[in-house]
Amino acid sequence: MNDELNQSELWPGDFLDNVNKLVYSIAPDGTLLFANKIWYQTLGYASGEVTTLLQIIHPDHANHFQKMLHRVLAGDDIDSIEIMFVAKDGRHVVLEGNARCARKAGKAVAINSVFPHLPIARRVTVSARYCNCRSIAVWRGLRD
Repeated sequence: MNDELNQSELWPGDFLDNVNKLVYSIAPDGTLLFANKIWYQTLGYASGEVTTLLQIIHPDHANHFQKMLHRVLAGDDIDSIEIMFVAKDGRHVVLEGNARCARKAGKAVAINSVFPHLPIARRVTVSARYCNCRSIAVWRGLRD
């Protein structure tokens, strides 16, 4: 039975497309190598519309993202990173997850990241760090 299964056909796309987390892999230069279905659905893009993550990183967050890339490429595994993306419809989507560097023969070949869905209250709390919106403060007051 195992001989009938072609591992390259099953991994990573088929498996990763069916997890309930946002998953992507980028080249060291930021080129998008892979993103799963839920990543595309959450951000509203179709496969092929995004060639590099820098296209969709919120401008106020681009410097933070570049620093994260350098740290991961230098060998640091990041267990908690927050990134603000700009969805196709203009929404700001804040994701919190991890980033790891994949290496082949000692050379960095990809940065792989996994972001679980955040509950709405946590998403708003994280978003408050990146914008000075009075509506968020009002929403928090209503929530308490």
